[in-house]
Amino acid sequence: MVRVGQCKYVFSDLCHDNGYLPVLEPYKLDDKKEDNAQPKYYLMNADGQRIDELLPKVDPAVEKGFNMRMVGLGKKFCNNYHLHGKCNYPGCNYIHGNKISASEMIPLKKKSRGIPCNAGSDCVDVNCIFGHHCRWLKACTYVYCHFGGSHDINPKPRTKCFEDGSTKIVDKL
Repeated sequence: MVRVGQCKYVFSDLCHDNGYLPVLEPYKLDDKKEDNAQPKYYLMNADGQRIDELLPKVDPAVEKGFNMRMVGLGKKFCNNYHLHGKCNYPGCNYIHGNKISASEMIPLKKKSRGIPCNAGSDCVDVNCIFGHHCRWLKACTYVYCHFGGSHDINPKPRTKCFEDGSTKIVDKL
């Protein structure tokens, strides 16, 4: 089969031209389907610090099942593989394989947010899966909290910062 980039259909009428050839236009590529995915963003407070968006409540039964799966497998799930769809670490010792269910994504996100981001509240990566402050803020009772120094930040979102660099005010001062 020969592919011609300028036309979608080739008409063949070996008898004679019925007058339609002069009105044929070059083939225009089909419109790509609209991508309904919401643009990625992260939240900043009024002080310009990144804050983590609240996650939906975790269903206790789902969280228990999720934790039991990890115990049964003897390993934890790979955050990058299951939250980003890929893992770039060839020697990764975490669980890849079948994707986890949508309901199990919430406990995994919660667990990954317990790992401090190296950039802390200065992080501008919309794809960052790590935590940018202590989830308990001033109510934290952990003596050795991994998020030391982030307990006093203002958790109220002020700005949405989008992947394309644009921003949107979500709370007027």
